[in-house]
Amino acid sequence: MPLHVLIIPDKFKGTLTAAAAAEAIARGLAPGAGRGRAEPLAMSDGGDGFGEVVSALLKARIQRVNAVDAAHRPCVTRWWWEPRTRTAIIESAA
Repeated sequence: MPLHVLIIPDKFKGTLTAAAAAEAIARGLAPGAGRGRAEPLAMSDGGDGFGEVVSALLKARIQRVNAVDAAHRPCVTRWWWEPRTRTAIIESAA
């Protein structure tokens, strides 16, 4: 019976996004899987990286906006928009 492995990591903060981590783990596992398969799926704990994971699942498009951070310093931040369902994804952790 072939082995089916679902790989669901969160990000590796400061090094890899959740999607990049899932792909890297799947590539590393593939040679040993034989006839089985490794299926990568990015995950988020709801903090930073959440918007990127959910926007990929919904195929939402990135938007950029001028804002201020928690210390009231000007910055450019991102959010995502999926027009068909009129869904906005705002990651407050960013």
